Amino acid sequence: MRSAALALVLALAAACAPRDPSHAAPGGSAAADAGQDGSAGDDAGAGTPASPAPTAAASACDRMFEVLTSFRCGGAALRADLRAWMRDRYRQSCVARISLPDSSATAARLDACAAAAEAAACDTTAVPAACLNRPGARPDGSPCDDDAQCASTRCERAFGTPADGGPVVVPTCGRCAHAGRAGEPCGDAAGGGGCVDGTACAAQGSARVCRPVAYAQTGAACDGSARQCGEGLSCDEARGSCVALGRRGDACIGSGECALPLACVGGRCASPLASGASCTEGRDCAGGLVCDPARQRCVEPSWAAPGAPCSAASPCAVGACPGAQGVCPRVLDDGAPCTAFEPGETCAPYAACTDGQCTLEYASACTLE
Repeated sequence: MRSAALALVLALAAACAPRDPSHAAPGGSAAADAGQDGSAGDDAGAGTPASPAPTAAASACDRMFEVLTSFRCGGAALRADLRAWMRDRYRQSCVARISLPDSSATAARLDACAAAAEAAACDTTAVPAACLNRPGARPDGSPCDDDAQCASTRCERAFGTPADGGPVVVPTCGRCAHAGRAGEPCGDAAGGGGCVDGTACAAQGSARVCRPVAYAQTGAACDGSARQCGEGLSCDEARGSCVALGRRGDACIGSGECALPLACVGGRCASPLASGASCTEGRDCAGGLVCDPARQRCVEPSWAAPGAPCSAASPCAVGACPGAQGVCPRVLDDGAPCTAFEPGETCAPYAACTDGQCTLEYASACTLE
């Protein structure tokens, strides 16, 4: 849906963001309602009564949803019925997150973060200040659901996302953990502890300490952690320094050398390709399109239903396609029993396998003991 660089910005934009926003399908009994042709069922919104005016939290969540699922920086476009159902489930989880007790998250802060992310360049790695977590009210060791509940801004929860598919696994509750501030030890020296938002764990001699994240200019040293590259630049790992991404007309070998949303076309950075044009990778194609590897053409994605064959050109409407080609997993409703890391099934978007049951994220809050 978005560039890898902009994804770094959005990673802190909303903790209730979809884990894989390209994978969504109409809800209810998703496996039955989606159908083999991926058509929407009744739960996708058809024939439902008009909703009341959204609250401030719902409006902020809807705005963030639009940011997270935008393809202005490239990526596949969701069908309208998939977006509608996905938006509804996202809103439920997001509003529940804002409503968690002792949290610093508010509708106003989420809305400000969405506005900052909307204005961010596709190739930026800088996280807007509006998207950084503020300290919550819970001390270290307290049960938590979200970073924004913790005074340290760190809620440790052992999320498990299997590489070969299957439900995301989330424990019932996490624990607020210490997060180092600038100059404090981190990593193994701090028992595996991380750093507060706006800092990163980086080497300092033989030790590792939390350092403020800085954004360097062309030619400056970078390490991908505390020393990032500024807008329009990329960290060349071989050189260990920031290099400029190609602008329109610059020579290139692959699309990764061009500043988003440009692509490498005929050896030059240019506008990405339209539907039907020859391509070699997804970045070559205009936003909303994918590169079909079989035909090497830019095409609109054909969303595959549960149990249907899938590929790069036909991604799964829900869940991940196992390998380059495979079969989309069976989709489990909220409340259904689930098996951790079972590649043939998955919980619906924004739900996770918690204590053996698919549960909408943030649907129930962890209470203080």
